[in-house]
Amino acid sequence: MLAIRYTFNKQDEILLISKEDLLEDNPSLKLDDLDALCLTFGGPLAPNPSAGREGPPVPIHVSEYDPFDPKFMEAA
Repeated sequence: MLAIRYTFNKQDEILLISKEDLLEDNPSLKLDDLDALCLTFGGPLAPNPSAGREGPPVPIHVSEYDPFDPKFMEAA
């Protein structure tokens, strides 16, 4: 994977080297394995309400359970 080179275009987008050029420089490279690894992380991301905000994050879920509630803090 360290053989993969990239540059940036005018919009600051990443441009990867072509597979043909990559194989020309590294004939023993297994591109199927690299493709599988990349596709593992290629899924869509869940929306995050805290993205781009300053300050504390917005809680993703709300729970009624409070582990520090006095009824849970008593020694048995």
